[in-house]
Amino acid sequence: MVRKTIDMSMLDKLKIDGEVANYLVQWDNTLLLTAYDQNRTFVLTVDGEQLLIRERLKDVLSRFAQANLIYEYEMEVHFAKVGCQTRGYVAGHHRLVPTCGSSNEQVIYYMVHLMEDASELESDKRIEMIMTGREGDK
Repeated sequence: MVRKTIDMSMLDKLKIDGEVANYLVQWDNTLLLTAYDQNRTFVLTVDGEQLLIRERLKDVLSRFAQANLIYEYEMEVHFAKVGCQTRGYVAGHHRLVPTCGSSNEQVIYYMVHLMEDASELESDKRIEMIMTGREGDK
């Protein structure tokens, strides 16, 4: 088992493994994603790869929703029931949710079903997440 720490506040300093024209984010191939810049999306895969997709985050999320038959009107109803304004994508036990409001430029979407543990770091209000990738890597 490999343990790897990635500080998402240092996104521009991370070693990028590759840049692709398109990558279909799926429930089982992605740990998290966020905007890298205005026209590219950063993806951390379950294999530990750090990729850039040459597409805006909004467009990557839209393709993800279409591919998984997740409709915005359904998500509005689900999230309204629990009184949550910040919406993610839910299908059964699979959940892709944002760390904050989707209009926040620092929003990170992560797969809750692949998260093992999380805790708030009181020193600076960041969140530490332990996520399980393929082969049991953390």
